[in-house]
Amino acid sequence: MSLCAAQRVFDGIVAQLHSLSQVGAPSEDGERAYERAFYILESLAQYKSAVLVVELSGADDGYAQLVSLVEAVLDPLREGHSGKVTSLAVDVVLACLEELPSPPWELSQALLRRVLPEYEEDHPVGWDAALEIVRRAAPSFQTALVSIATSVLVSGGETSGSASGDFSFQAFGSLLLNLAAQGCGSLLLPIVPRLEAELLVDDPAVRVRAVGLLGDLFSEETPSDRGTVPLALQYELSLIHI
Repeated sequence: MSLCAAQRVFDGIVAQLHSLSQVGAPSEDGERAYERAFYILESLAQYKSAVLVVELSGADDGYAQLVSLVEAVLDPLREGHSGKVTSLAVDVVLACLEELPSPPWELSQALLRRVLPEYEEDHPVGWDAALEIVRRAAPSFQTALVSIATSVLVSGGETSGSASGDFSFQAFGSLLLNLAAQGCGSLLLPIVPRLEAELLVDDPAVRVRAVGLLGDLFSEETPSDRGTVPLALQYELSLIHI
């Protein structure tokens, strides 16, 4: 198969997966499209072949292709899907993370962005699936989260220019709160010392926002069905001397 033909096959798979949004479609065409999409999703999950499909496409930017495939798996998830569909989608993405020595920045960013509140508004089922993926594969996101923190937070009075994916401080705070609520305290441990630097800079506005985020993170009212922030994180906070 030529690279051009392989790319067309990949594009067709991605397009078909988007038809998962046709769940409960009243038309026969919509129903058939959904059934084809479910079959593809089930096959990708069963054979853990998502990364292989991307490699066979022969694209120059395989990371971008992988992100488009993950988007096609998560974004069409809707209310009305059975638990099996969501479970298969989670399995497909987790298999991608397992196949790679370390997840590329593009994939980590795409998944972490799907944990933010603005994504939840339009894709509540995909948001739940993304949270489950990040929770179950937490160590895979450590490097990406630290990179975002390095760019968003103040260090030594200056901001870093490293790739943050344009995360604002507000979005970064929402991300940390959602991770804490999902029992991903291990991901937050390297971030707390960076917040300490925020508490020591000259700019009072920076100090105020850092205090606010820390207060939210360690509040007993932090929304969670998994309990409060882990004790290890509480201990980390106790090491900060203000």
